[in-house]
Amino acid sequence: MRPYLYMVCLLSWTVQAQAMELGLDFSEEPESPDERFAPSLAFVGIQTIGNRQAERERAKRLNTDFQRELHAAARAGRFSQVVGSKEVLAALKGLKKTPAECKDKACLELLAEALGVDRVLAGALAPSGPSSLLTLWGYDSAMTQLATETAESPEREQQQQTSGFTGLLKPSKTKLEAEFLSRARSAWSRMLSTLEVGLGKLVVDAVESSTQISLSGKAIGKGSFEVLLERGKYSLLAQAEGFLPFEKEVHIRPNKVELVKVLLIAKPLGKSPNVQTWKEPDFRKNKPIYARPGFYVAIAGAAVAGTGVYFGLAAKSIEKRGVDANNNKIIDITRKEANQAKLFAMLANIFVGSGSAMVAGGTIWMFVAPGTIAENPLDDVAGSVGVVMGIGGTF
Repeated sequence: MRPYLYMVCLLSWTVQAQAMELGLDFSEEPESPDERFAPSLAFVGIQTIGNRQAERERAKRLNTDFQRELHAAARAGRFSQVVGSKEVLAALKGLKKTPAECKDKACLELLAEALGVDRVLAGALAPSGPSSLLTLWGYDSAMTQLATETAESPEREQQQQTSGFTGLLKPSKTKLEAEFLSRARSAWSRMLSTLEVGLGKLVVDAVESSTQISLSGKAIGKGSFEVLLERGKYSLLAQAEGFLPFEKEVHIRPNKVELVKVLLIAKPLGKSPNVQTWKEPDFRKNKPIYARPGFYVAIAGAAVAGTGVYFGLAAKSIEKRGVDANNNKIIDITRKEANQAKLFAMLANIFVGSGSAMVAGGTIWMFVAPGTIAENPLDDVAGSVGVVMGIGGTF
């Protein structure tokens, strides 16, 4: 196995050496820390004003050179995305604008929103006497006005220098074009340096997932998230149902991360819950005596006591058969009659005692604590009706 291992190692070293000679690099370089904050850009193009052939030819060359430089800047990480002319023309058509008309801040802002980009670059080439004047406009929402750069071709200067001096030779057209392209590229580089300023990242950390986050009056997300923003100061507002609003001023810096922890405080209860308490109603004032349960208990007790009195009288009657008027025993009663008298006497004691207790209890129940039937209002909330037992019971 060792000879094969040596061959594999030798082959890998050979391939690596060959790649180094060709200038190839297969190593994975880490992402530049600024690439993740790079803004996106839309290029409207260089439009011509007027019908001079010189401006049309120059504009055509500038558009070609600038498009190539933009794609190189995107590959280098200076811009995260470059939107070409085809997408720009389609967006302008939706805005009912032509490229030549879209050179003010309001139009470029609408175009940026329609394309979903951070920056917009537009330009125009117009005649300025014998020269051509290039004007570049850059839109950046963090800036209060458009960034502007200009470059003028050298024809006017050359004309002023050679006027009155017939001995001086005019520079060739090739030299004039080279000078103008150099000035135009300088203005272009200055504009790109202005527009390539990195974005800032806002990271929102909200425990409540339903939290709505708005930035300077514009909704940007919900719960925890992160978003790239233009540099500047913003007013952050977090709202969630059942919590007090959370407000904070956020300062976004280029190529920096701003972390905001949303701390929500529950709203205090404005009023205590409407708790219903039940109190047993008192019907004694409007309830007649015959409708009170104690009244019937007292009547039943009186009947039981009357029965006891009857048994007592019966026992006395049997005893009186064997005595005269002076309570002297004159005859003997039978054993059966004697036992019957004892039984009647015992029943009399039981019935009279029980009946008296019932009369006393019924009277108290009737006048002091009459039983009532009432419905608890709390049971209505629960969907059921409860029957509450009084002191003496409920019928």
